[in-house]
Amino acid sequence: EDTRAMKPQEGGDNAMSDKIKNIIIADIIELIEESKELPWEKPWNAAASSPQNMVWQKPYRGINRFMCSLTATVRGYNSPFWLTFGQVKKAGGKIKKGEKATKIVKWGCIEVKDKQTGEVKDKIWKPFKYFKIFNVDQCEGIEVPEQEVETLDWKPLERCDMIIEGYADIPSIGEGGDRACYIPAMDVIKMPNKTTFKSVEGFYATLFHELAHSTGASQRLNRVGVTDPIQFGSHQYSKEELIAEFCSALLCAHAGIQRETRKNSAAYVKGWCKYLREKGKEIFSAASQAEKAFNYIVSQQKQEVTE
Repeated sequence: EDTRAMKPQEGGDNAMSDKIKNIIIADIIELIEESKELPWEKPWNAAASSPQNMVWQKPYRGINRFMCSLTATVRGYNSPFWLTFGQVKKAGGKIKKGEKATKIVKWGCIEVKDKQTGEVKDKIWKPFKYFKIFNVDQCEGIEVPEQEVETLDWKPLERCDMIIEGYADIPSIGEGGDRACYIPAMDVIKMPNKTTFKSVEGFYATLFHELAHSTGASQRLNRVGVTDPIQFGSHQYSKEELIAEFCSALLCAHAGIQRETRKNSAAYVKGWCKYLREKGKEIFSAASQAEKAFNYIVSQQKQEVTE
């Protein structure tokens, strides 16, 4: 048994010691260095959670997927299925009173032809029409088809829930769609549905990652990688991802689920390390900020326990 898992400290202090935190980070770094190829696996089944038209059963793409995912997060829709007004009516259902539609775009292809030969030399895709759609959670009287993918038999983990409940100024959390993310402008965390995850531990590890991002908000730790606009894949973006994943690993260890999640954490961190010029220096800088994020989340719970 791994005796380095989180254990209560003397005097009733349940926070991890610096020594244990360093061990967790060191394990991840060791796993990174051990393997040249360490593939990261998405801990949820994207096919089960991707926003899709219920009739066609084809996932939306691009801006349409983003709009559906964002709407599901903000309004709390749990189903991945969407329908037009006509499709709802044809299915024998109706839209609940007061429900608002979500707009998606239909794209069309414009062929650019050579003036002399008439041959098609390029194709440009442009939006030319929009549709209004509704999530099936907004409807009544519709029989929702069963998805072929396996769904997780969800059983909450008390220690993980205690960490979440102990985060006093936690952002709102919405489920639905196929992305896990923190939206700073709205102070909202978006998660795929619990039952689409491959394991209960994977769900909590992913949520802990997004909780870590949320600690960087201006009203909390005011971290540059969260408060300032940054480009995907940039140096600062990569560092923020390292911070979030290290913090997630610490929270998993605190909850006693680090065995299930540490290898995937290492794979995720390895993926972002390649974007950093000074990998070693940035890893330890990110680890230091991850510890601050960890302390921010669990210190509020600690106060409740000791008072």
